[in-house]
Amino acid sequence: MSTIRITRFGGVIPRYNDALVKENMASDAANVKLWHGTLAPFRMPEPVYDAPVSRATTIYRFGCCWLAWDDPCIDVAEWLPTCERVYVTGWKPYPVTAALPDSGCDFDWRRVGLPVPSASPTATVDDSSHPERLTSSRSYVYTYVDSWGGEGAPSYPSNELLDVSEAAGVTVSIAAPPSGQGWDITAIRLYRVAEGFNDGTKPGAATTSAFLLVAELPPVAQSYYDALPADQLAEANISEQYTPPPDNLDGIVDLRDGVLAGFVKNLVYFCEPYEPQAWPVDYVLALDDNVRALRWHDDILYAMTDGHPYAIAQQCGNATMLTAATQESVCCRKAYRFPKAAPILSHKSATVTSKGVVYASDAGLTLLAQKAITTLTAPWYARDDWQKMRPATMVGATVEGQYIGASCSGAFLFDMRDSTENDGITDNDLMPLTLTPNALHAARDGKLYLAFGNVIHEWDAGADFLPYRWRSRLTVTPGLTNFAAARVVFDAYPWPMRAPRGVRVCHFADGRELLHRQVKHSNPYRLPSSCRARSLTVAVAGVETVREIQLATSIMDLAG
Repeated sequence: MSTIRITRFGGVIPRYNDALVKENMASDAANVKLWHGTLAPFRMPEPVYDAPVSRATTIYRFGCCWLAWDDPCIDVAEWLPTCERVYVTGWKPYPVTAALPDSGCDFDWRRVGLPVPSASPTATVDDSSHPERLTSSRSYVYTYVDSWGGEGAPSYPSNELLDVSEAAGVTVSIAAPPSGQGWDITAIRLYRVAEGFNDGTKPGAATTSAFLLVAELPPVAQSYYDALPADQLAEANISEQYTPPPDNLDGIVDLRDGVLAGFVKNLVYFCEPYEPQAWPVDYVLALDDNVRALRWHDDILYAMTDGHPYAIAQQCGNATMLTAATQESVCCRKAYRFPKAAPILSHKSATVTSKGVVYASDAGLTLLAQKAITTLTAPWYARDDWQKMRPATMVGATVEGQYIGASCSGAFLFDMRDSTENDGITDNDLMPLTLTPNALHAARDGKLYLAFGNVIHEWDAGADFLPYRWRSRLTVTPGLTNFAAARVVFDAYPWPMRAPRGVRVCHFADGRELLHRQVKHSNPYRLPSSCRARSLTVAVAGVETVREIQLATSIMDLAG
């Protein structure tokens, strides 16, 4: 008497021979939802948007609007939730930004950053006589302001330092802003140098000089007459280091505290907190490898390169030994270079998970977490198996704790949840998919979207089911055995109920097809007799949920 019972169905392990996987694992499978240990189908993707491109290779859901491009080198980052703005690199020759429209989805794209004025202002003192003895030394600079209220770096000071009576006026000439380069300049701010204010509470404290705001002017060539007393000047200019981002900035990503990051070759750039138009040169980090993608997780910025990956974190001095005024000044970003080379093959494969950052390297799916680097798929894919997936063309996203990867040769779901969240069975985590989307996007609400051609779909949301297939491992018997009976147990249709669509079942013995039939009930059925074999497999395909598959040498053994 011999029986085989297959339950709590598992996924595939491509690196092992079909006879070496566990009893519940598959030698071949696709599109099976393994969440409940049954053979269950996913729903078909549901079309939600037709993108105005021929083939969408970058998609992004921003609010209720869709952004789509036919260029896979584009990256998108949302800024603060309280200031709904999106930043894009790789589309134009320079980074661009737009706010979420109040109505509709017509975005007003604007260039990120402000240029440094190329011409200094010219200042001329009023020739009229002023008897006041109180004089001050004046010098002027000006800055450009964008439509968001962000400010750029100041110009060089005016032609010479002028000694001016407090009652006198000064005419300041300002050149026209640059045109034809896409700059978003909506105003000019004029500053003049003045001594800082001392309220007298600290008589020994030295006052400092700074450029204080005189006026905000329209962005045209003009002459401005400054007769403002020193005590009526406004705030000091703080934008000395506010240079614009480089034109070829790539891989833009949102950090925390209003900071954006991007890269150019081996240089990583950061913007000033809450000042996305300002990317100070002092913040630039130079790495030893060329960066291909950036991802932010748990206060660490991970840089995936053509060589070693990096973890970039902000480090500060001992807070107990610092005052509140000096603590920020001793903080700096430092890069940790992982000791193991793991070049990223496709920047679209990099995604943030609960464990860390995962991406496609030359050896498999690689996980970066703090200072640890792990090849997650090593138990499933040998290097040659992984290369068959063509990882250089892979796009990736995360949905409900599972990594979905899709390349030119296929797609898969890889469950990264631990045993407290999944079914608790080890090595039960890889499921191939027959879908091959050209773009993926995991939205802020946790939904996964896929693009096929120019049509964007929501994952597992359609009315119809996605047909699955599952083939058991190769079971090798000690000797020639004739399995004469089998049964497929449907989860929702116990005997004597019949499943409306049923499943297609195919039995194989020693590699030859033994029986191929449609099964719609949970009753036992007979297999061809006098067919003794040393190995057997069973394959199931359809959309009905199957709880169990049983095989036995006789109907009586199956009933027992």
